[in-house]
Amino acid sequence: MRLAACVTLAVAATLATTASAVRKPTEPESRAIEEAVQITFGCSGCRWRASDVRVSTADRRFAAARARGTRNGNPLQGATVLLWRGLSKWAVISYASDHGELGCGYVTRAVRRDLFGPYVLPCTE
Repeated sequence: MRLAACVTLAVAATLATTASAVRKPTEPESRAIEEAVQITFGCSGCRWRASDVRVSTADRRFAAARARGTRNGNPLQGATVLLWRGLSKWAVISYASDHGELGCGYVTRAVRRDLFGPYVLPCTE
């Protein structure tokens, strides 16, 4: 009986952790997300990079990344960005220095949990 209970708990824990997850972007997605970040934050002498890119498995049309940039070799303030994939391209739809309420009004709570973790703040309305 104890063994059955342990197996049941182990299966439940595995399902709970895999039900909400993210995946790494494919190489084409990675390049397109990098381009979207550069378009959004581009300025003269600026160079932007997308790091820690993750694509939601709850809704694969959404992704998140950290945008980091430099201008003439000097670091710029970065941001966490929320991206959406349209018919042919990725686009930054929201960004913030803290992702606490990032995505509110754009994506479901499941996607926000996927991209920003289980402790994501509820949206205030």
